[in-house]
Amino acid sequence: MKRTLPILALLLAAACGGKDAPIEAAADTPSGPEIPDDATSSRFASRLMGLTISNWAPDDSGDVEFRYTDLQFRADNSWHAQGYVAVLDERVDCKELGTWSMDPAESESTAAMTWTLDKTTCPGREAGRELRLEMTILKDGSFKVRMR
Repeated sequence: MKRTLPILALLLAAACGGKDAPIEAAADTPSGPEIPDDATSSRFASRLMGLTISNWAPDDSGDVEFRYTDLQFRADNSWHAQGYVAVLDERVDCKELGTWSMDPAESESTAAMTWTLDKTTCPGREAGRELRLEMTILKDGSFKVRMR
């Protein structure tokens, strides 16, 4: 119960404080690093930008559930997501955006990537977090992610 009370307070504060506040990238925000300059990486990036990730949890947050309901990658090396944070019976919808970069792709379906969280309206999440992962995009349009 000790861990649940601060989390509930955080969720309530977010719910009362304008959970629908817009989150937009600044017009003068520079794009992320370039895609590696090889044909395999270009094909992977093209497949990545055609992918919509839904119903995916990037990490285990213990008593708090965090899940992306819609995450999309863009050609300017940004990603934009909608999701939610939930604890017990309370759920707060939120938005995040960030940048992505990739190492040279291992194949047109697999590459090591870094996702950086630049802005968030999600309670308990902080800008500046990075996820280092290996992503595989399957032929049917689904994906697999392995944290590094």
